[in-house]
This record gives sequence, C-alpha cells and structure tokens, in this order.
Amino acid sequence: MENSKFLIVGSTERQVGKTVFIVGLAKILMERGYKIGYFKPLDQRIYVPESKECGDADACIIKEKLNLPDPVQKITPYLYHREFLHKILTAGKTEEVRKYVKEVAEEIAEGKDLVLTEGLDYLWTGMSLGLSAIDLSNLLNSPLITLISYDPLYILDQVKLVECIVERNHVNHLGAIIIGARAEKDLEFKEYILLEKELKGTRILGTIPSIRELIPITPREIAEAIDAKIIVGEEWLDRSLENFLIGAMTPEKALRYLRITTDKAVITGGDRTDILLAALETPTAALILTGNIYPDEHVITKAEERHVPILLTPYDTYTTMKKIEESGYSVKSMQNSKINNLAKEIEKRIDIDRILSELNLK
Repeated sequence: MENSKFLIVGSTERQVGKTVFIVGLAKILMERGYKIGYFKPLDQRIYVPESKECGDADACIIKEKLNLPDPVQKITPYLYHREFLHKILTAGKTEEVRKYVKEVAEEIAEGKDLVLTEGLDYLWTGMSLGLSAIDLSNLLNSPLITLISYDPLYILDQVKLVECIVERNHVNHLGAIIIGARAEKDLEFKEYILLEKELKGTRILGTIPSIRELIPITPREIAEAIDAKIIVGEEWLDRSLENFLIGAMTPEKALRYLRITTDKAVITGGDRTDILLAALETPTAALILTGNIYPDEHVITKAEERHVPILLTPYDTYTTMKKIEESGYSVKSMQNSKINNLAKEIEKRIDIDRILSELNLK
C-alpha cells in the first residue's frame, strides 16, 4: 500500500476506550522516535481548559497530555450535534465539510510521521456526512484499526459485522483489537477468535484488558469526581481500584459478591449499615456513601480498623456511578505515571511492530 500519514481508530461501541488507547499508542510511538499527531474531525463535547482556549474535550486534553503544537480548532474542526447536522445536510454542504476536513488533516500531518485519527462513537457515526471512521479511512487513504469490546456470546458476531462493513466499503482494515478479553482464560476467545484468525477475515492484532484494569482509579480521584467529603481515611486514598459493587440487595446476597470481588469500592447509602459492615469483612478498598447520609459509628470504627476510606457524596447512586465513569476513566484524569503504565501494558499485548510494518514505518 502507499505510505499514509494517518491511522484511523474506530470501534463497534461507544466509550470502549478509543481515546485512552490512542494516548497509549502515541506514547509508545513517540518514545520510539516517531513524530505523532492527533486528529478527531467530529466530537460532541466542549471543554474549556485553564488557558481558555475553547474546543473539544479530547482535543484539548490530548494536546496537553502529548504536548502537541496544533490548535484544538484544527484537531477537532466540528462538533457533531443536531443543529450542525441539520444545517449541513439541508444546505447541501457535505462535500464542502469533507473537503475542509481533508485540508485540515493534511495541515496537521505536516512534519509528522503519523497522525492517529479517532472516529466518533461507532464505526458508522457521522456516515451521513461522510465522516465516519469508515469514511475517514477512504477520505484520507488510510488504514483502519477497530476496537471491539469482548463479550463471550457476541464477540464473533461483532467481528463478522466489522468484516462485512469494511469489505462493503473497500476499507484497508489492518485488524481488530479486542478490549476486555483474556486470551489465556476465555474459552470462546480460544475456540472462535483464534480459529478465525488462522482461517480468514479480520486479523486480531492483540487483546488488552478493560480500561478499568489498564488505568485503575484511586479513591482520591473518585472523591474529586463525585465532590465527596472524606469522613475517614485521608491517608488511604491512593490504593488502586478495579471493581465497583452497588449495595442494593440483601446482606446475604451481597456477601456472596463481596467475598469474591477484590480491590473494590462499595457504593450504597450511609443508612445501609448491614451492607457496609459486611463489606468491611471482605477485601474492600473504599466505601462510597450516597445521598449525604452519614454512616453509623460502628461503620466508621470498623473502617478505621480496616484502613478503608469512607467517601460521602451528595449524589444518588446512579449519578455517582456515572460521574465516576465519565471523570475517573478518562484521559483527563490520567497523570504521566498512568500514561506510562498504559503504554507499557499496550506494548506487551499488541503487535506494534506489525502495525508499523503495515504502515511502512518500520
């Protein structure tokens, strides 16, 4: 294939971890001496950083994390929302928008070895404008990598769906990366995916754990995300978390899950003394109490004995979990140490040399 200065990253689901993956991949390639850029033609969020330079959240954050020179307005030229879509489609300006995206992409690519280009949401999001991940692959004459979230029942269906989409649209598909699979443990992965890899179709470039495992969050980060008051345990806030349990069941049922789930935070109301005490008898890293309901003194005493911090948030359980997901597992929350660890984990599990070879960069 011809040399391309772009690599498109798409996915079959929203919030599967495209941005986090791109940051990790960029870090790996930059450490190998490559000049890397970032481009995301469409997004839906606006973030105003301290510099007051307004633009897309991912554009601002990745520009900062990777120390990129390009302005955020070029990194993400369009915010994708109903009014924008209506305006472009009714005015017949689709080709004009595509032309501008290509011009900006080429500007960003100047002086770069590779521009990691992120599609919005699903592989097909933005197809009405010709700016989905699939369309970008053709528009920029660039290969595509697809991130697929692992599900033992549907994983092969998703792989087959991707094959149909890329074949129909004549896309140069480098392969898929499976998110959340453990190749050494998952029977379905061994029997189906690896078999497919040998026979036909989509190359599996590697598997990586879920984003929670790749960039574990700490109770301190959670406290910031949910505006929590620390009732006890300020000195124990930096332990990594991988799991969350919501205590909305009887203590008997809850105990079964509490015993088998480690490195966890338990989210429940402060009045659920039964659940909280049961949690403190199992490997628990934090208690998150919702609705500003203070716990019983017995809970506080036991938490101090077990070195478990208690966080008190004003939000309900649903809002609390949503804030943790949105703020805690995002690029915005990642310090340099986390980015370095993320890059190491990706490099161990993904065939980076094969990707570089396909891109004629090796």
